[in-house]
Amino acid sequence: DHVELRLNNALLETSSVDDGWLVFEALPAQLAVGVNLLAVRLTDGDPEAHGKVLVEKLEVHVNRSMSS
Repeated sequence: DHVELRLNNALLETSSVDDGWLVFEALPAQLAVGVNLLAVRLTDGDPEAHGKVLVEKLEVHVNRSMSS
């Protein structure tokens, strides 16, 4: 509830928490061919506070079906 994730400026909803990891799902239309922009923001806390947020791991799983 305290982390906001945007992919190419589209807000992604948290779909689940898996073994302590936040899992987000993106729709195919939210992905671009080539470079994609990912933004992470903390939504709670003191807006004047300064500090670092560490993204330890980012995985992208793509399932593609080939139509004939």
